[in-house]
Amino acid sequence: MEESKHRSVRRSYSLPGDMTASFDTEALNLDVSPSALLARLMRKWLTFDLPLQTIGTVTIAEPCFQSILNKTSPDVLHEIALEQSTKNFGTILSLFGSKAEFNDVIESYYKKFGRYSGWYSFKHTVDVKHKMILHHNRGIKWSRFLADYNITILEKISEKVDYNIDNNLVMFNVMPKKQAIVRYYVKFGFYIDNETRIRLQYIFKFYFFSVDR
Repeated sequence: MEESKHRSVRRSYSLPGDMTASFDTEALNLDVSPSALLARLMRKWLTFDLPLQTIGTVTIAEPCFQSILNKTSPDVLHEIALEQSTKNFGTILSLFGSKAEFNDVIESYYKKFGRYSGWYSFKHTVDVKHKMILHHNRGIKWSRFLADYNITILEKISEKVDYNIDNNLVMFNVMPKKQAIVRYYVKFGFYIDNETRIRLQYIFKFYFFSVDR
C-alpha cells in the first residue's frame, strides 16, 4: 500500500503551447525534469493551497509584508498571534486532515507550513525532548510573533514547552503528552454440566501503549 502511494502513474493532459514552452524552460532552469516539476507543483497545490482555499488566502509581496510588520507594534502583534492561533489552528488542522496529536501536528502542519507558507523553514529533531526550530529572515518582531503563535498550539498537545527566540530563529524544546497505558481484560466462562465441568475461559488482553518520542 505504501509503495503504491509513491509509485508513478502515467497520465496525459493538454496544455496551451505557450504554457508548455514556459514550463519546459522553468524545468530546465531548475535542473529537473518536467515531470518532477509538475509533481512538485501539484503536491503543493493539493496538500497546501487547495485545503486553505476553504478559509481563504492572500498573496502579498515580501517588501509589502515586511513594511506592515515593521509598522505594527509588538503589543498588537502579540494580540494577533494569540487570537489567530486560538481561532484558526483547529480549522487549519482539520483541513490538512490531521488529528490534534503531537506527531500528526508535526507531519501535517509544521512540515507543510515550513515548506510552503513562507512563514519559516522548519527543522525537527528528537533526543530526550523534541527540538523544533523555526528559521526566517524577518527579524526579532517576527520571531516574537511566531513564538506567541506557536506556544498556544504546542501547549495544547504537550506536557511541557520551553522556547528561546533570536533575531531570525525560534527554538522550542517540547515534551509531548504521553498516551496512558490502557489494558482491557475480558473474562467469561461457563459450565456445560456439573459432571463435565468444562470451563471455557477466554482472556483477551489488549494493550494500547504509545509514547511519542
